[in-house]
Amino acid sequence: MNHRLRESRCSEYKRLFSVKEAAAYLALSPITLYHWISDREIPVVRLRRKAVRIDRQVLDKLIESSTMKTKYEAKSEGTIQARQDMVAKLLP
Repeated sequence: MNHRLRESRCSEYKRLFSVKEAAAYLALSPITLYHWISDREIPVVRLRRKAVRIDRQVLDKLIESSTMKTKYEAKSEGTIQARQDMVAKLLP
């Protein structure tokens, strides 16, 4: 089996990523992640002094929080929120 194919299948179930793996997962440079880690902008798991791992959930939350909505999604979401606020004011 191709090494890259096996590696990509394993990453589907992997919880902790090395900095290099996490950088590939986010399509960033490992140096960018090292800067974020040193600036404490991203939480990490330190297994040993130099063994740093990043939880997959952290990476997924980062992707989710960085995803921009289209103007149509934002507009409809604002309308829904306005309705929810109005209903909340009407309820005792």
